[in-house]
Amino acid sequence: MEQQATPAPSALRANSQDEKEEYEMYANLVGITAKTLRDHTTLENWTDEIEISDTTSKVKLNSYAGYSIMELRASAAHGVQTLEDFRSDFAGWQYEHFSQLGRAFLRELLHTLRIKGLQFAKDESEVRTLYGLYTGELLSSTSETSQSTSTPIPMPTHQATQPQGIPTYETAPRSVHTPVVQPTYEIPRYQQSIPLSMPQHHDPTVQPYNPYQLPPVREVATVNLAPEKIVQFQKSWRKENNYTGQPYDILADKAMIFIELCRRLDINEAAYANIFPDILEGRAHSFYLYNVGPGQTWKAMYGRLSNHFNTIVNHSQY
Repeated sequence: MEQQATPAPSALRANSQDEKEEYEMYANLVGITAKTLRDHTTLENWTDEIEISDTTSKVKLNSYAGYSIMELRASAAHGVQTLEDFRSDFAGWQYEHFSQLGRAFLRELLHTLRIKGLQFAKDESEVRTLYGLYTGELLSSTSETSQSTSTPIPMPTHQATQPQGIPTYETAPRSVHTPVVQPTYEIPRYQQSIPLSMPQHHDPTVQPYNPYQLPPVREVATVNLAPEKIVQFQKSWRKENNYTGQPYDILADKAMIFIELCRRLDINEAAYANIFPDILEGRAHSFYLYNVGPGQTWKAMYGRLSNHFNTIVNHSQY
């Protein structure tokens, strides 16, 4: 009987290293640690396809949820379209399926929906919140109020009610045996829940700021980045996420990954322009050196790169 050959130790180490790097890449994209992904997902189940049933394993559910988080973050969709994509991705899921997801996957899925423009009131649990958004039981609104098709969350309204125990002209008529006098009223004691300040009127034309919006809309003065932050960023960044300027390489996708990592490392938007050139290579790096250069704001730098590389020719390649 022939004995099957076992892989060489060097091959096993190479496969193990490749798997480790792949988990680290996904960790940067979804905001969940590589260790958690290794413990609760498998690479073969990291896919956009899943058969939902009562017996679907937790590993498959977590793997699919992680892949969906990555896709939602990379998508250019926002607001209502993101909500529709979320419901499409999780079609067929029941409450029991959401309840089997790991805490990190629940947290990052809700976080992703928020950064994509969905505004909703958090329920008593992350599972109930997600399932409520999926079924529509939890009313949601988006920052794109003019395009929203969802029912907005009803805001509390103040109704004028008659304080208890205060006489009215109908319940306390004047006595015919006494002179006509105006009734006196006892000033009711307000509960502490009533705000003491005047209500603020929300301007519907002012949209909440979305830090992931591209191209950037705020003109923020550039500041220097501390050397230790630069080192921390360079150690965390994956070179395969560099932007090359080649066809099929989409600037917005790479910038979204860049912003997500900066926010996780607590790097302020004012320092983006100082560190973003580090992720450019090839044509994109050459264009930066000869046509952009240092001293630009994040908005100006992104705008010049976008105007040059997001051409009609490039878009036709996507």
